[in-house]
Parts: sequence; C-alpha cells; structure tokens
Amino acid sequence: MERVGKLILRVLAECLIWLPLWLLFTANMGLSDKLRLGMVILITIIAGLALNRLPALWRKVVVIVAIFALVAFGIVNYTDHLPILIWLGIMLWRGRYASLGYWHYGLGFGVCTLGLIAIAQNEAWTDYRLPLILLALAWVVVWFVALNRSLVQRAGLLSGIATKPVMRANSKYVMIFLAVSMLAIALTVGYGEKLLTPKQIVNPNNSWIDPERFIPPPQDAGRPEWLDQLGKPKKPSVVWDYLLGIVIVFAVIGLVRFVGLLWKDKNWTLKGILDAIKSWFLREKQQETLPYIEEQRSLRKEKKQGGGVLGGLLRRQPRRMDWERLSNPDKVRRLYEDAVAEGIRQGYEFRTSDTPSETLAALERWQADQVTATHKERQSDFGNWLHRVRNALASLYGKARYSPHNISSEDVEELHSGSPHRYK
Repeated sequence: MERVGKLILRVLAECLIWLPLWLLFTANMGLSDKLRLGMVILITIIAGLALNRLPALWRKVVVIVAIFALVAFGIVNYTDHLPILIWLGIMLWRGRYASLGYWHYGLGFGVCTLGLIAIAQNEAWTDYRLPLILLALAWVVVWFVALNRSLVQRAGLLSGIATKPVMRANSKYVMIFLAVSMLAIALTVGYGEKLLTPKQIVNPNNSWIDPERFIPPPQDAGRPEWLDQLGKPKKPSVVWDYLLGIVIVFAVIGLVRFVGLLWKDKNWTLKGILDAIKSWFLREKQQETLPYIEEQRSLRKEKKQGGGVLGGLLRRQPRRMDWERLSNPDKVRRLYEDAVAEGIRQGYEFRTSDTPSETLAALERWQADQVTATHKERQSDFGNWLHRVRNALASLYGKARYSPHNISSEDVEELHSGSPHRYK
C-alpha cells in the first residue's frame, strides 16, 4: 500500500506540473476533448513510470522509439497538434524519475510563469490567471522545502541536528523565495507592469468624468501606410544569413577536428564514440554525491526531537532504495554501513575517530571475542562473512568514496555472497 500511495502522489505531482499547459492547450476545446486529452496525459505519465520496471537499455530504446514515433506521426498527420505530441513524449521520458527532487518543483514554478506570460498575451485566458498564481506560490513553498531538505541531507545534518540558527536561517530563506517568486509572478501576469508602476496624479479635477472633456472627437486618420505594405514581399533579414554562416563554420571546424582525430588514432576515436553511446544506454542513473558515512555518524547525537512542522520536514529521512536499483558504489556503501550497524546492534562501540579500515578490523576482533550463546548462530554467520571480506570491503569502500567508477559487478557480488543481509 505504501508503494501504491507513493505512485499516486508521483502521478498527481506530474499532473500538477503540467496543469498550466493542459489548460492552455484545451482552452478552445469542448469538454469531451478536454477530458480525452487529460486521459491521454494520465496514461502517458503512468506508462512512463511503468517503463522503470524494464532494464535500463530497453527502457531508453522504448522511450526513444516512442518519441520519434510521436513526432513523425504529428509531422505527417497532425501538424497543428505537433506541440502536444512533443509534450507527450517529454512526459513519457520524465517517467525515468521514480521520485521527484527539488528541481522538479522548480520546473513546476517555471511552467506556471510561462503560462502566465501566455495568458498576458490572450485576454480569453484571463480566467486561468488566479489559479496559476496560487499554484505557482504552492510550487515555491514545496520547492524551498525540498531544496532545503536536500542540502541538510548532503551536509549530514540528520537526526535532529537542525539547531535554532539553522531554523532561523530557513525562515529567512523562505521569505526570500516568496519575495522572488512574487516578483516573478508580478512581471509575468498581464497587469504586472501596472502593479509595479507608482501611481501618478493625472487629472486632479476629475475631468475624466465628463466624456466631452476627456474623450476627443474622432478624426479621419486616412489609410494607414502599413496596409500598403501588406501585399509586398518582405526581404529576409540578413541576421539569419549571418547565423547560418556561423553554424556552418563551426560544423566545418568540428568535422575537420573529428577527421584529424580519426586519422591519428582510428581505433581510439571510434571506440570512444561507441563506448560513450554504450555507457549512456547502460547507465542506470547518474552518480550521486557520495554520502560520507563517517562524517554523518560523527554528527549524529542523542538529542530530544523538537516540535514544529518544519523541524519534522527537516528530520524526515528518505526511504532506502531497493538493492537492485543501487549502483555498484552505493551497494558497497550499503554493505559497509550495514556491517557496522550490525556490530553496533550486537554491542560494538563505534568510534568516530577510526578510519573505515580500522573500524572493520576492530569490529572483526571484537566480534570474534564476543560470540554469545543467545545469538551464536547469527553472530557466527556475520563473523565468518566479515572475516572473509574485511580486506576487500575496506578496499572497495575506499574506491566507492574516491573513485566510484572503478567497481565492477563481480566485486560487489563477491562481497554480497554469504552476507547475513540478503537484499531485495
């Protein structure tokens, strides 16, 4: 049920991100067409998230083929609806994000501001202005909370370490966020310029009440000159010729450079291109900032949990990612962290001053001397596994911290085999 609830929230958040575009695209449609497009959008979002169950290679191939098919279908049959088809392809691609980070909420705010700019150019859409302003303000608040939580997590300030100075700084930051967002909204709505312009006394005698004094009589303006220019063909601007020339020059330089590299080392150049394409298709996800486990543990203190909604938001820790979705460096860090946690659970006194190698060595010595009858079987399994992989785990954990790309799947599988922690 928890996973289903998170999936529903993820779909709802994606729908709210693109709500302004749906409103603008369907402004001239009937109710049935609006509902039909809404169902297509919902199905596309769910399909994009469902593709995460496929391997990384097949997921990317399916997304690329689907996007090309949508664009080709729009070019051939539905040229007027090509932007909508491209938009559907973008939503399908965004299904790769099983969870949303802070920049996704910034994207929601940006879509709202773009929608307000479009509304300012069309008076028929003015009814959508107030809902988009309220939605943009909501995105700003969520954006700030998510960004602040990610910064706190990266700094290792978890488990109630957020102090009063941090909380006061958070209040200042949220005020700055709101002020900047209100300014952005004021500049993008149709009457923003009027709101930001100081009031001036134009007519102190209220003469505008008298139509004869305020409204001048109509005058014959004659035929405007611009009407005579409508039938004449316009000469294209020379700026486009200059830009095209610059693009051609850069393309020629790049081609010459590539031919030179290919001439010097054909195998290296072709192999590099093929390796880059292969790594992009097989890459499960980008390498995240390395979580320094020792620094986080040294910062964690036994402290009474404070109250407050913001404090709860800052202290809430994210759910652990599934084992199969972790990268190889993350799997090594998971094994190290759980090994130390298992030792602490059995009574080992963890010292923050020790290095990872010293911690594992001390844990192995302590565990060998502390086998008790109560948990003998579990301690024996853990001790045998730790004795077998201690050196390899310490070495790979160092690589995971400083050179995460040098860890192979075979190394991880060797560490994982025989571990008392069987991950799913």
